Amino acid sequence: MSRRHVLAALLAVAAAASPSHARADDGDDEAYRQVTARGKPRYLRAGLEEGFLIGAGAVWYWLDRERQVADWDFPSIKERLTFEAWRFDTNPFPINFAWHAIDGGQYHVVGRSNDLSMLASIGYGFATSLVWEYGLEFREKFSINDMIVTTGAGTAVGEFFHWLGRYLESAPEPRRWHAGARWLLTTTRAAHVALDRRDTLREGTSPDALGLSDDIWHRFRLSSGFAYGAARGDLIEGDASLALGEVRAAGELAVMPGYLRSRHLRRWFADGNFTTLSGRVSGGGEGIGVELHADAILAGWHGQDLDADGAGHATTMGLDLAYRYRRELLGAWVDRIAQMHLPGVAVDHHQRFGRGGVRVKVRANPDFAGVHPGSYHGWEALHPDAAEPTILSKHGYYYGWGATARIEVEATLPRVEVGGALTASRYRSQGGLDRAQEVVDTDVASGDTVLVADGWLRVMPLGGRLFVEGRVSHEDRDGYVGEVDSARSLTRWALAIGAAL
Repeated sequence: MSRRHVLAALLAVAAAASPSHARADDGDDEAYRQVTARGKPRYLRAGLEEGFLIGAGAVWYWLDRERQVADWDFPSIKERLTFEAWRFDTNPFPINFAWHAIDGGQYHVVGRSNDLSMLASIGYGFATSLVWEYGLEFREKFSINDMIVTTGAGTAVGEFFHWLGRYLESAPEPRRWHAGARWLLTTTRAAHVALDRRDTLREGTSPDALGLSDDIWHRFRLSSGFAYGAARGDLIEGDASLALGEVRAAGELAVMPGYLRSRHLRRWFADGNFTTLSGRVSGGGEGIGVELHADAILAGWHGQDLDADGAGHATTMGLDLAYRYRRELLGAWVDRIAQMHLPGVAVDHHQRFGRGGVRVKVRANPDFAGVHPGSYHGWEALHPDAAEPTILSKHGYYYGWGATARIEVEATLPRVEVGGALTASRYRSQGGLDRAQEVVDTDVASGDTVLVADGWLRVMPLGGRLFVEGRVSHEDRDGYVGEVDSARSLTRWALAIGAAL
């Protein structure tokens, strides 16, 4: 049975198991229509703005001509149209997996800010990326990885910023800082609202703790602290300890009026209603590490039964799209992995009992990834005359396919939150599509298994927004390049103080 059939069966069972009387209140129905309402779609303006972004990119492309010339391989029109010139490119890791995600997010937000639907915005982002590959880069082979990451990661990142913009403009009674937050964090959306003179205030709705409409549920966290790490493995040489400063930020939005409030609620959704975005920057004398994660449940079903005391349960199931980027150059620990989690299954379940509760999150996705194989240089030393895939020889990573499964559990009590997560991923390299495949004489196979375990404890000693957080994480990386295996691990302990908004 296919993954699609499994998801459909799960949703059907959930709907059938719902009590017939447990339906959304009329007030929730109206609130849902209002909070997800869009104006008249401005397809032409969206197209022109996407064209402007391509034009701005073209200026950069030609100003950086000296570096771009290295990628000119002059494929024929026939080769580009018959897929013969469709290859994986050889650009650096940050360009392929960070900057393309940022560009794709902007393409998506432009569509959404012009009142296009989620699907139409995905289409505009895909078309914009296609024009870039076929038009501006006509001297180069078509980049398969760029199309996947720009559209996929752009959708996951763009949906968060779209709904963040909608949230920040929803105040029943605006406060002074609201406008600044809109322009700083969601500039594109704010500019379109100002240009069209839209009235986006949600008068008559209930304000949340930030003075914005509580029809969009939110959870934001910002923290800063210190971390100590220890690396081990057959590739670790010299001092394997790390002392780092860390900054973390995370946001979660649920566009579902009545979400986790005392009521019965059943609703299908298909507008990217549940989104998260988180990031971490670590740094010190040993180097710097960056991590970014975006997750969006694009469509699915939500149901909840919570009584007047807040006890009961809530479940969200749907089609998930996610993206994770991590690049760490920290002394003895060097790691790069970017995961485009393609459409898969998401299940979020809350079990609540008054002042506390437990949340379980499950994700399962097929993946496209860029992976740094630790054993590459060992294999290279054994095969000095081999012509391996150029992405390996030039930048030391490979393109691969695989899958990721993740489970996260968090318990909430008065003044305490404790949780843990386990993530397992496995990848194997893609052969036969190297940019310079014609000169590759050793299309060496590479693969990696990635296991990450996280645990955290947050304490709110004053019972307010401030918290102290302790966190421990452990990552195991087992991989191979050809006949050369590698095994390494990193354990990290962190202590931080932060605020929940």
